[in-house]
Amino acid sequence: MASNLSDGLYAVAAPLLAASLTRDPVQISILGAMSMVPWLLFAIPIGGLTDRVNRRLLLIAADFTRTALGIAVVALILNDVISIYWVYLLTFLFGVAEVTADTAAQSMIPQLLKEDELETGNSRLNIAETVIQNFIGVPIGGLLWASAIALPFIVGTTGFAIAALVLVLIPKRSLAHWNIAPVPREKDSRFIDELKFGITYLFNDDKLRSLVIITTSIGFFYSASASTFVLYVLDVQKIPEASFGVVMTIVGLGSLAGATLAPKLSTRFGRGNVMAAALLLESSLIVVQGLAPHVALFVSSAVIASACITIWNILLMSTYQVLIPSELYGRIHGARRTLVWGLMPFGSLAGGFVAQFGLRVQMVSFGLAATVLSLFVLTFVRRIGDFSAQKATLA
Repeated sequence: MASNLSDGLYAVAAPLLAASLTRDPVQISILGAMSMVPWLLFAIPIGGLTDRVNRRLLLIAADFTRTALGIAVVALILNDVISIYWVYLLTFLFGVAEVTADTAAQSMIPQLLKEDELETGNSRLNIAETVIQNFIGVPIGGLLWASAIALPFIVGTTGFAIAALVLVLIPKRSLAHWNIAPVPREKDSRFIDELKFGITYLFNDDKLRSLVIITTSIGFFYSASASTFVLYVLDVQKIPEASFGVVMTIVGLGSLAGATLAPKLSTRFGRGNVMAAALLLESSLIVVQGLAPHVALFVSSAVIASACITIWNILLMSTYQVLIPSELYGRIHGARRTLVWGLMPFGSLAGGFVAQFGLRVQMVSFGLAATVLSLFVLTFVRRIGDFSAQKATLA
């Protein structure tokens, strides 16, 4: 909970900090790229590490690392030496810690839940994260930013420290009920061989390979459309900096609704149908946001889009957690994230260059590309979603 609060504070403060240092869309897009580059470079080795060590300890290390980096941000701001280049470096390092924390946390879920509990479990986890991050962290971050630039970073750093300490202080008797120990492996197995096996497994599995290719392509277009989002909000929609957090909070309503509805819609209409509909609607709404002539339409379409992407993410993650064996999850999760999130930095940069022709042009062009791709893959998405749901039911 504490780390989710900190994520919300940083979600508002970091882009505002970058926008206060530069209004160049290419430089802003580089910031988005730097947050994703760690997935390209480290997702596979960290995924392999996740299968070899205690995943709780990895979470602790990640939160302590983010605490140290937060202290560095605060020191640079208070000494008035912060620059966009420092922001790039610290964003990259935060990204490495995020890869570690996210991979460890996602790898723990299949160990803690049964396959037929994954949709509900992922939904409840997403609801908790959304409430804490978007409805507490984000608005507080906006208020703190308006008071003093360093304040949201100070509070956020404190949150990461608290999260790490809570994990450290969990009683051993409670840990005995958590199946989060390293997964069994052959005694003489080499780390590099385990990584190769995970990558080979991913590319030899037709369903996983196709799903990864689709999500990688769609992720590129989404990243390209949103890499200068803060500039679009501030300069095109003319929303004041002090209200940026409010807008983010309102958009978060969509995430909360999506997290609540995902398992219900999946049960009612089928996982495959819901995934396909969410993907197509989210893609087309990027175009609507880019064309929105006034704030009301922009915000309302962003809320619906947020709900759709949350539904997609929850059902997609549940699908992966069924298709990927638990003992290989860290390695395969790392390999797929290397592809899916590793291509996003290039999407961010592409978006920044296109944004030089207009921030609306950026959103509309890449939104259209995502919509066309979504139409082409709808049939496969329906099939893989339904297949994973049936497999979970039979497990």
